[in-house]
Amino acid sequence: MIRRMAALLLIAISTGGVSWWLHQRGAAQSQQHSTEQQLLADIIDTTSGVQRVKIEDQNGVLFSAVRDSERWLATHLDTITTFPADTNKLAELVNQLVQMRVVETKTSNPDRYTRLGVESVRDSGAQSVLIELGGSQDVFSLLIGRRADNGTGTYVRQPEEAMSLLVDKSFSLPEQNASWLSRRVLPWGADNVRRITVHKPGRPPLELNNPGVQSADWQVQTESQADSHVSARRVQEVLAFQFSSVSPYLPQQWQDADIITRIDIEGRGAEVLTLLMTNSHGDEYIQMRVTTETNAEWFTEWEFGLTEYQALPLLFNTQL
Repeated sequence: MIRRMAALLLIAISTGGVSWWLHQRGAAQSQQHSTEQQLLADIIDTTSGVQRVKIEDQNGVLFSAVRDSERWLATHLDTITTFPADTNKLAELVNQLVQMRVVETKTSNPDRYTRLGVESVRDSGAQSVLIELGGSQDVFSLLIGRRADNGTGTYVRQPEEAMSLLVDKSFSLPEQNASWLSRRVLPWGADNVRRITVHKPGRPPLELNNPGVQSADWQVQTESQADSHVSARRVQEVLAFQFSSVSPYLPQQWQDADIITRIDIEGRGAEVLTLLMTNSHGDEYIQMRVTTETNAEWFTEWEFGLTEYQALPLLFNTQL
């Protein structure tokens, strides 16, 4: 009799444990489902009409932009002057946010946020990156933390929520303040230019001419050499130059600058763009600015920082 009662008691305890486990599992799944629904609802409400974006980490704003008609203009470089943003980068981020799914809920204990990298960007030593998307009325914010060690995704948390989450995406984020700027600066391609003249101190001018209408027709001419063909790729590297930093043009910094290379680019309508390069600003970059006859173009308001590698095609120190 006693043995039978003990067996029944054991079954009751086991059944109760299973019921408790099932209840806890169901509650966790319900919470995850509710959290995922709320997260996705917040994203969709904002991204359907997003008008502004800001991305920052502990060191400050990495990127911010506003939508102007069909264009996106970066606003983080200067309080007044804007710079065209890379719309492909913005579209990629929005797609990643809209398509992400919650893998599982994680900790809601603030003391454990640092392990996942989802602490506030204002905290000392914060690893997180804060994304803010602003719509016409709503603002969506998300802290992007560390990638999961098992490769299943990234830890995230909405700043106003205690619960952190593991989502199934790895996010593309700017690494520096020029990362998400448009790479297209000059308005012309090789077919729109008829002459490029390179001036370097102590050397005769070097002319690159395109007498035809095809970019492959480019030729080089100096005082000692004429009619030899030059690579159209080299011309394209000049017209689509690469840069690592951007800052507002300050005339006083250029008044006494030693110009190491000047490149005059003449369009088919006789308009002229001039690229001026110097390394007298005392930083690790070669600085370059673009001027026009009227200085009315947006790019004349900026100077560009080029690494030695990026500047190499524009310095013309080697043979074509």
